[in-house]
Amino acid sequence: MINGDAIRALRRVRGLTQQGLADKSGCSLDTVRRLEQGTRDSARMATLDAIAGALEVGSATILNEDIPIGVPAGAVCTCTCDRDQTEVEIHVNRRELLRLIGTSAAAMTAADEAPSLTVELDHRTAESPLDRDRAAALERANVKLWADFAVASPKSTIYAQVRSQIRRLTDAAVRPQHLDMRTSICTMLADAYQIAGEVMFDLNRHGDAEHCYAIAASAAQQANAADLWACAMIRHSYVSVYGGQHADAVPMLRLALRLARNGNSALSTRHWAADVLAQALAATGDAK
Repeated sequence: MINGDAIRALRRVRGLTQQGLADKSGCSLDTVRRLEQGTRDSARMATLDAIAGALEVGSATILNEDIPIGVPAGAVCTCTCDRDQTEVEIHVNRRELLRLIGTSAAAMTAADEAPSLTVELDHRTAESPLDRDRAAALERANVKLWADFAVASPKSTIYAQVRSQIRRLTDAAVRPQHLDMRTSICTMLADAYQIAGEVMFDLNRHGDAEHCYAIAASAAQQANAADLWACAMIRHSYVSVYGGQHADAVPMLRLALRLARNGNSALSTRHWAADVLAQALAATGDAK
């Protein structure tokens, strides 16, 4: 079975519209739409390979059997777990996540002031700089997390995986790295913290979500990744929008739009920013 939710999530992570994915893969727009909507549950292997290649993942990633972490949308939990115990575990995990946020922020600040600074987070991790193979594996893990997030119900089912990924990235961030590798790590941190923010938002922990989006924006700024920075700002603005405070969201969305306009014109980030800004302005009665 083809996982339309995974295709949609990965397409958005790559900043592609449906037409953009169709163009990049060489498939028709109708094929992309039907695959995402689930109205087409099979396709030729060549089509799957083309779609997966355009999304920069393996073909198995867009098949349901390759999504073991997330629980399919609509699934009903039949376990007899203790709800109070689950809340305790989430609270403990939340404390760990907040600690990582602080460490990540310190690591990025220290990178400017003292590039040789090393903070020991995990004694089991080698002190050597991150190599390209490990960096590529971490990047693939981020892509997989977005795919898992798309199908997870509730979203908290991937909380532990997100936290572990952030821990690995933070551990790399606090170690001496070559400039290009540090930029790559900051880019991945910006991406991972946005997933964390989405999970926290789904848990109605809006304050924690804001922390995640803020550190994501900071990491994207360090990496000079305009589109990722804009995405973090847009997601951050949703906290205000959700709370009915549209006027508070407008300045953030205007900044996001300016950032997106300095980003990759082939991506849809600027259109997303403009659309959300227009909605926020309409809600405040300001059409400007």
